[in-house]
Amino acid sequence: MNIKVDPAEQIVIEPLAERRPRSEEIHPQQPIQAEDQVELSSQALKLSSLKEMAMAAPDIRSDKIDNIMKQVQDGSYTIDSRLVAERMIQDHMVE
Repeated sequence: MNIKVDPAEQIVIEPLAERRPRSEEIHPQQPIQAEDQVELSSQALKLSSLKEMAMAAPDIRSDKIDNIMKQVQDGSYTIDSRLVAERMIQDHMVE
């Protein structure tokens, strides 16, 4: 396939700086909206309220920590290795 270009034919290209679209070319007769609106689904609203509840909950159970620290200091703190192993197996089986 041969393509021949006629050198007598001229192509006019407008520089980008001179060619600016008019506003009616961009948005022909569209009303201007004053503000954006967002509607959240019921699931998103539930997640938002759950997040707020989680953020309001205390991160540390100081009563439990104080009790364990007393037991560690007086030597009465013990770990039930069988219980730890059972929970590790349960956690692994759930995943």
